[in-house]
Amino acid sequence: MPNDITDFFNWCDQVDVAVFAARRVHLDRYVTALAQRRPRTGRPAVASAVARKLTALGSKLAYLSRALKTPTIGRVWEDLAAQARDLNWSHEEYLTAVLERQVAERESAGTTMRIRTAHFPQVKTLEEFNLEHLPSLRRDVVAHPATATFVAKAENVILLGPPGLGKTHLAVGLGIKAAQAGYLASPASGPRRRTAGPG
Repeated sequence: MPNDITDFFNWCDQVDVAVFAARRVHLDRYVTALAQRRPRTGRPAVASAVARKLTALGSKLAYLSRALKTPTIGRVWEDLAAQARDLNWSHEEYLTAVLERQVAERESAGTTMRIRTAHFPQVKTLEEFNLEHLPSLRRDVVAHPATATFVAKAENVILLGPPGLGKTHLAVGLGIKAAQAGYLASPASGPRRRTAGPG
């Protein structure tokens, strides 16, 4: 541990930014002890120096999250750091929580983009499909393609029947499941078929 305020700031520069944010409570105790030990005459207050340092770290994190194209980290690090302090998380738990939020948002945004670029006539999910009005349709027949494994195996799914049975709803629902699994979907009507491929 550093002995004076100069050593303290040199020490802070060596600490990983995320770790520093997660362990701010220990730092506050240390700064309080330093402030009580050192005379304040002719020197800026330790608390304001720490506030400036934390502001600089926040700016640095904002820049780094933009440079790495991880905007979620830039938005959530401070709230998660406060939660980490309150719950006494380890550094690894804090870092895991921050990265999980980034990955979850990135996957969600990717799914949304794949669904948007598919240009489905309307967004209808398989969960919204009412199987009760088609008693002859077996649930397991719909459940297997819903896993989107047919895309990876390059298998076809053919929906046949008269108008009004829900073929388009099922096709769009399968396309959405494929998009959620990371595949690109492209709707088509008539003699062309709806296809899904690697994203």
